[in-house]
Order: sequence, then C-alpha cells, then structure tokens
Amino acid sequence: ARDPRPVVAVIRDLAQQRLPVAAAHTLACMRDYQVEANVYHYSAAITACQKASLWQRALDILWTMPELRVAPNVYSYNAAISACQKSGHWEMALLLLQQMSGSAVDPDRVSLNAAISA
Repeated sequence: ARDPRPVVAVIRDLAQQRLPVAAAHTLACMRDYQVEANVYHYSAAITACQKASLWQRALDILWTMPELRVAPNVYSYNAAISACQKSGHWEMALLLLQQMSGSAVDPDRVSLNAAISA
C-alpha cells in the first residue's frame, strides 16, 4: 500500500482553490492506483465541493464513503451540511443532520448552526 498522507494536502489545496472536480478526480485516481483513501481525504473533497457550492457532488462523495468502507465523521457531515446550506437546500441539510444520528456521529455546534441557517 502507498502512503496516503501527502494526498490530503493536495486535496485540501484543491479545496482552497475551489476545484472540487479536481479533488474528486484525485480520489478516483487514488482508488485506481490502490492508494488508501481515508476519512480525511473524503472530508477535504467534500469541503472543496462546499466551497464551490456544489452540494450535489458533496452528497455524492459523502454517500459513496460507506460503500468504500470509509465511515464519515462529523467533519464530513459538516462540510456536506454547509454545502446544502450555502445552496439553500435546507431540507437536505436537515436530512443529513438526521442521518448523522443514525450513523452514530454526534452533531456538533457547526452541524446544528449550518442546518439552522439553511
């Protein structure tokens, strides 16, 4: 297995530059080259989508995680909820908040504020 740590920095940089398609492509390349992607990689990619207001792509990444045996954490959900909030999709933000509880991920202040603001 290859070291996945340097890729987190790359995906975070792509998030800062609001390049979510490149971040998602980086995740796909990791899978193709059998580089283990973890929750930090996926959360950074979801954040990239959130910053670019691509709420649907953020949800696609979030919902793909369990299929790939990567458990979303509070940061994954917060980024997805914020993506929905920024795009005015309050129903989806509330659904994600409910999904967090069903996934044994406790919402935090960021989760609740983003859902309320949506």
